[in-house]
Amino acid sequence: QSRSPLTFWRKIVSGNQIILRIADLKPTPLHLALFFTGGMSLKTWNDTGLFDREVLPYRLLQSYGIKVTFVTYGDTRDLVYSDKLPGIKILCNQWGLPPHVYRRWLPVLHAPHLVHATILKTHQVPGADRALWSARLFNKKIVARCGYLISEIARQASGIASPEVMAARKKEGKLFSSADLTVVTTGAMQQIICERYQIPEKNVIVIPNYVDIDLFKPDCNKTKNHSPIRICTIGRFNKVKNLLALLDALKDLDIELLLIGDGEMRDELTEKVKVNQIRAQFLGTKPNSELPCFLNQSDIYIQPSLIEGHPKTLIEAMACGLPVIGSNVAGTREIIKDRQNGLLCGTSSNEIRAAITELMTNPGLMEQMGNQAREYVKSNFSLDIVLEKELSMLERLSGADFPSQARRRL
Repeated sequence: QSRSPLTFWRKIVSGNQIILRIADLKPTPLHLALFFTGGMSLKTWNDTGLFDREVLPYRLLQSYGIKVTFVTYGDTRDLVYSDKLPGIKILCNQWGLPPHVYRRWLPVLHAPHLVHATILKTHQVPGADRALWSARLFNKKIVARCGYLISEIARQASGIASPEVMAARKKEGKLFSSADLTVVTTGAMQQIICERYQIPEKNVIVIPNYVDIDLFKPDCNKTKNHSPIRICTIGRFNKVKNLLALLDALKDLDIELLLIGDGEMRDELTEKVKVNQIRAQFLGTKPNSELPCFLNQSDIYIQPSLIEGHPKTLIEAMACGLPVIGSNVAGTREIIKDRQNGLLCGTSSNEIRAAITELMTNPGLMEQMGNQAREYVKSNFSLDIVLEKELSMLERLSGADFPSQARRRL
């Protein structure tokens, strides 16, 4: 059974029949096919609480007559989400193929649908090679979208001269130089890509992550001045998030810590909490729609990461009017204006502790920063602003024109 689709499509390619089929088919006015990150599925999005947040922009694009297709690495369980995605075609590993076989032949397996697309778009760099191959095979426009650079994460983990960095840069360079447009979430990433890979600046555009400011907003009924101070952090439990340094910073402080997320360091973090005698709640992974409740139960949000792209949870916390603390690294420092809408700090436990202590002892500063954080997000990352940028990008590539009266519906 697993061989039948491959055998079928090999015959089509070898007989050049697929070329004839492509020539006879005309794409819809604008059909966007999103290639998921390598190994990612709709089920994973759902299990990690990201489903609603990730699909919302594409549901809104549908309202402008844009047809949307999701190309995932999941199995038939992804089809369960069809009811939640009316009108969006889900292409997945419906044949039950081994993951490496499905990944290799993905463009050919889904050819009957991909030939109808107007624009192919990557979600991140991992897995983007399948989109690139599809674009070449079917002569389609391709948008290389990435929220983080895998080469920068590899550099942090292994050092700048490591084989991992060299391999990551080779992959990134091939993708960005081949794409019709590259979309990144921050100006810092734009500068790196243009300089490192010699990509013209006009071909690299910035579209930041969005915040649903109607969902993420301050709770007017929030109880203030409760004791102890409650700090929240959200994200994967891995080394990049620098949570061990955070737990060392909190030792002997009169605080309560909410940790939302999961990952390979959970046991190590749990042990550190016990050793440092910190009042902490491990709340697990939560759906994005439930995060405002936990954020509004907190007094401070902290993101002490060693490296970031454009941290979604940070701007969501700011939208809730929380004073925020973030490490002074690329991505975060493009969001936080130090001592205006948040505090920047170093990544050591002592530097993190100093920032927390400063906010804890200055309620006026906390309130001021929280108010400015909310206004900053509304002006820069609200859904209507980000979606307008997305529509402009699609117009540029496709030649389509979305009426201004339609955009005002946003």
